[in-house]
Amino acid sequence: MVNASLASGNHGRYFPIMVHHSVTLVILGGQTAPAESPMKILAILLLAASTLAAAVPEMKWETSLPAAQELAKSENKLIFLDVHTGWCYWCKKLQKDTFPSPEARRALARVVPLSIETQDEKYKPTKDNYIEQQYKVDGYPTLLILNADGKEVARQPGYLPPREFAAWVTSVVKKK
Repeated sequence: MVNASLASGNHGRYFPIMVHHSVTLVILGGQTAPAESPMKILAILLLAASTLAAAVPEMKWETSLPAAQELAKSENKLIFLDVHTGWCYWCKKLQKDTFPSPEARRALARVVPLSIETQDEKYKPTKDNYIEQQYKVDGYPTLLILNADGKEVARQPGYLPPREFAAWVTSVVKKK
């Protein structure tokens, strides 16, 4: 949250800026700031950014259904399955924009993420093409949530932006 409100009657001397819950920076106007202030401000900003980054979990994507099922059983989680192809624009957009977002990463931390490419960029079936038939995939991307036995729990065809994706995954997990 950024609060760039100007303190009344300051005559251009300072601007309090709220960077994070408990970090408030005061940027001094003119040349009243000591020479090391920019470095201190940078250090505080880096500390705040690293704190925020630490709140977003790392993601490890499984690449085989049996491995994802085994992990889901041991962790008592559902499986999120991204069925995509090498030639699909919206599949690539999901992987580039949605999945790396903080919202999506937090939602994916609640499931076992599984990514399966069923066709390469030249439309040739991959070794995992059986997934298309097994889950009756007829468009790309197809987003599925499965239980640990591989049974479909929820389906979302097509692209979702980060917030909508996170809301969808979270709502399915809560129903579990």
